[in-house]
Amino acid sequence: MTYRQTRDAVGRLAQAQLDLDLPADKPVVILSDNSVDHALLILATMHLGRVACTVSSAYCRLTKDFEKIHAILDALDAVQAVQAAQAG
Repeated sequence: MTYRQTRDAVGRLAQAQLDLDLPADKPVVILSDNSVDHALLILATMHLGRVACTVSSAYCRLTKDFEKIHAILDALDAVQAVQAAQAG
C-alpha cells in the first residue's frame, strides 16, 4: 500500500465516521484482529482527533454470552464498536 493509497483510505474512513454523527466525547472502539484495515481505522480516528480504543476479537470469539465485551464497552462508555475488516 502506497502513502497515497493510505492517505486516501484514511480520508474515506474519517469521512465515514463523521457521517455517523457520533458524539465527539466518546471513544471509538475497534473490535478487530491486527490487520492493515485495523491500522487504517485507527489512523482515521486519530485524524479526526478522536480517541481510538482497540479490543481484541478474542473477547467475542471465546464466549457465548459476550459478557467480557459488554463489560469493556461499559467501562469505556463507548459509542460505537466497529470491526475494522468491515469498515474498509
